Amino acid sequence: MSKETLSNPELKEIKPLKGKVAVITGTSRGVGAEIAQIFGFAGAYIIGSHVDPNKSARDDRVVERVGRLQMKSLLVDIAKPEDRQKFVNAVKKRKDPKVDILVLNASGGLEKGKPDNWAEVINIDAQQGMIDDLIDLMPMGSKIVYLTSEYSEKYGKVEQPPGYEPVARTKHLFEQRLKEQIQNLEKRGIKVAIVSAAIIRDTATFYLFQRHSPEWVERIRAKMKQKDFPTPLDMALAVNYAVLDNDAISGKRYFVGEKLAEPKK
Repeated sequence: MSKETLSNPELKEIKPLKGKVAVITGTSRGVGAEIAQIFGFAGAYIIGSHVDPNKSARDDRVVERVGRLQMKSLLVDIAKPEDRQKFVNAVKKRKDPKVDILVLNASGGLEKGKPDNWAEVINIDAQQGMIDDLIDLMPMGSKIVYLTSEYSEKYGKVEQPPGYEPVARTKHLFEQRLKEQIQNLEKRGIKVAIVSAAIIRDTATFYLFQRHSPEWVERIRAKMKQKDFPTPLDMALAVNYAVLDNDAISGKRYFVGEKLAEPKK
């Protein structure tokens, strides 16, 4: 059976990530919550994060599902260096202070009440900060997994979803920066995997599209062969596969669902 099709019971039995420590940003909901649960089934110890103290109860439910002995969640704004230090401190408190897997899931750029350069801060500076702050704790054989979208990957070549341009542009820029670091990361024994999709339903971005541009969502859905978008679980399973795919070259992209971006006119 391939790594891609391992079910939850099989992950629990085989535990391919037993002994591994995973740092995952944005674990209170959506894709991040699903990644945490799958990694927990696979035996990893998880250090996750959420940014909104008003949603701590939701984050607690994720920790309960994964298991309190297997997951610790921190209130962290990854855009703040002093907050990112909380990840470092949590790792160093462990008997075996290491980060085998770093999943860069949390991002943004469309939030209200933020500075004009917020998309750059959260999607470029904060992502690079996570790597810089944790890299000395990452042993040989560890992996960085970056989550992005088809619209970000192909920025400048495809039409963007309504209002999404700042996110796509900055995530595209960070992906290029990450690729430029692959050679140096490989010298340290660290591989990079990129997991992307066009649209993942039941996420904050998807709900934003539905609320402000439902006609655009339905037009894109009408193009699909499967007639619906992938779920957060689909994305999380791809992340799990990317982590287990040890023979892949660094920088390999794992695409979830159908490619839906339309060429720029």
